[in-house]
Amino acid sequence: MVNLDPEADLVRERSANASVRRKGRPRSQKVHQAILQAALELVQEVGFSNLTIEGIATQAGTSKLTIYRRWPTKAAIVMEAFLDQASSKLPLPFPDTGSVVDEFRRQMRACVKLLTGPYGNCSRPSSAAFRLMGSWRRHFA
Repeated sequence: MVNLDPEADLVRERSANASVRRKGRPRSQKVHQAILQAALELVQEVGFSNLTIEGIATQAGTSKLTIYRRWPTKAAIVMEAFLDQASSKLPLPFPDTGSVVDEFRRQMRACVKLLTGPYGNCSRPSSAAFRLMGSWRRHFA
């Protein structure tokens, strides 16, 4: 099978190497969070196509080099920022109500609410599947 997404390979490779201890000063979690927050704010303000690494760096108060050492592309930053927000916004684990249908509906409503809210703009450029959002909203609202 031919992999058509070389960027995904790069992300996987960097993730696999993330556990390797690096020389020098440890990376600042404060800077990491500032970059993710800047990416979220800017993608909402200017949209994904107008988002730049330079803009994120300026907003976060760091350098482009710092960002490129952590993420290969702006899409990778935005996706991590979105997933970081999603993990704090979705009620996990979902409660066991005894009804699989009700639990599935509750989960889908929570996902639709997240994806159609302010942070949903972050996910749209990364997947064409979100074009179905209108039909999801009608079915699960």
